[in-house]
Amino acid sequence: KTGKTLATVRAFPDALFISPPGALTCSKWLDWKPNVIEVTRGQGFKHIIDVVKKAGNKFPAIIIDDLSLLADAELAVCKRASQGFAAFDLFNQRVYNLGDTCREAPAHTFFICHEQAPREVKKDNFNRYIPGGPLMPGWQVTEKLPAMADFVARVVHDETAQGWPYL
Repeated sequence: KTGKTLATVRAFPDALFISPPGALTCSKWLDWKPNVIEVTRGQGFKHIIDVVKKAGNKFPAIIIDDLSLLADAELAVCKRASQGFAAFDLFNQRVYNLGDTCREAPAHTFFICHEQAPREVKKDNFNRYIPGGPLMPGWQVTEKLPAMADFVARVVHDETAQGWPYL
């Protein structure tokens, strides 16, 4: 609730928003009717990729809102298809496919994610430091997703800011 979606709405009011059901609550505050495709649990990243491919030349931008929640649902699907670390390998491949599709789209594309703090992960008898970044399952995507983007911004709330408190 720091204005991530609202910032993209203000920049691209005619964009196509791809989101889980109920993600665009800011539209009510703005009295704005978004172009939105809601992604239900069973649809996943393959559906998002299909939408981006079909709609890329029809909108000035495509905003994939609440990617953190969509990714959690996608990992659950991967865990049903594979076991152990193979599920994360499958998930990582699906994230890379989504990133490649968005990079090739003729429209600007944005991923809106929640944030996670830095942490340490124990794996194979050693500790791995994970810097803060997008709240995504696993440790590889957290590091690689920002590297896949052309531009990464962090929205924070600052009560002392003049005018708009979201920076």
